[in-house]
Order: sequence, then C-alpha cells, then structure tokens
Amino acid sequence: MSISRRAALAAAVSVVFTIAAPAAFAQFGGIKVPGLSGGGSSGQSNVDVDGLLNQQTGLMKRFNGALNNMLAAEARTLRALGFKAEADKADAEARYYESGNVMDKSQIERSVAVSEENKKLIDQKAVEGGLLTAEGKKELAAAVPHYVRGMTEGAQLPPEFSKWANSLQSGVSSLSGNPTQAMKLKDGAAPGIYVAQNVPTLVSKWGQTTKNFTAFAKKNDVDVGNLDNVAAKF
Repeated sequence: MSISRRAALAAAVSVVFTIAAPAAFAQFGGIKVPGLSGGGSSGQSNVDVDGLLNQQTGLMKRFNGALNNMLAAEARTLRALGFKAEADKADAEARYYESGNVMDKSQIERSVAVSEENKKLIDQKAVEGGLLTAEGKKELAAAVPHYVRGMTEGAQLPPEFSKWANSLQSGVSSLSGNPTQAMKLKDGAAPGIYVAQNVPTLVSKWGQTTKNFTAFAKKNDVDVGNLDNVAAKF
C-alpha cells in the first residue's frame, strides 16, 4: 500500500466529518468545505441513503472475513512459536468475525489491537529465525491458507472503502437541506468510516507480517503455496 494511496483515503474519509451545510448543519459541528454543494437551491438531491448504508454492510462483511482470517493465521503462527496464551486470545478474537456481521467499533478496535500485538511477536521471532519442531511446522502450514485468504481480501479493501467514502462524502454534502437524512447517513456510516480511516495502515502491517511469515515458513521447509505472490504485492 503506497503512502500516496493511504494519504488519499485518509483525506477522503476525514472530509465526511468536516462537511457542512450552512445553518442546517450547525448542530452537527460541521465545518463548511469550499467547493462542495448540494443538488440544487434547496441543498437536496436524490441521495440513496439506504443504498450507501447497504454498501457499507457489504464492505464490513468483507472486512470481517479478512480480519477473521488474519487473526486465525496469527493464532496458528503464535502457537507454532510457543505463545499459547496469545494464540488462544487471537483464536477467540477471530471467532467474533465468523458471522461476518460485526459492526461494533469498540469490538473492532479491540481486535485490531490484538492483531497489532500479534504482529510484534511474530515479526520479532520471524526475524530471529530458528527451526521449529514437526508440530510447530504443522501449525505454520495450517496458517498458510488463512494468510492467503486474509491478504487476498485485505488487499482489495482500501480502494473499495475509499470509493465508498467518496460516495458518502458526496451524499452528505448533497443532503445539506435535509438534516434528518444527513444525520441518518452520518450516524449509520460510522463503523465504515472508522474502518476506512484505519484499513490502509492495518493492511500494510498485515502485508509486512505476511512477508516475514513467508520467509520464516520457507526456512522451516513449509510449503507456502502462492503466498509468495500474495505477499509480494505489499
């Protein structure tokens, strides 16, 4: 994930929270952004609020799938490295996302924090190297499909969330004369906005850990399949 792409996405999603309508949006604490206007003199347009929120649901389901797989991959890697307690914790977090329906910001924040801690342990041990037992190698092999699925889906998320955030920005701006619908859109889109702001950095970190895992697994003669190709994109 390039720095320019991450910066572009951050700019797009931040605008959603600073878009204002003149007086009608004062209650939202908005800041007027020059150059953005509504769809007519009334400041209203045919914004498909439910459609934008449905798009968010689809994107969040995909994010759930990527996070589920990455946490599962991290759990197996940690178990191979001897970090049983941390592996059990990662497994527990992964299970939350099996349904694909997690939208709660606090839950996602907690899981992302767990993934961050997992990354530190995995990266450190992978760089140190070392050979594993036969059982450890089996755990590494079991992690490979999860890394592949998690990173394949994860790689698509930043541009998809960016596209959605841009549509959301236009929608909120166009609802300047309809504060009720604007509030519905902004409140309903809060989970997606949080993920959109954080997913470029998260996926970039996943990519680095996947590279380190791949090198470590190969050193231990574990077949990584096409994970080499997936990791090479990051």
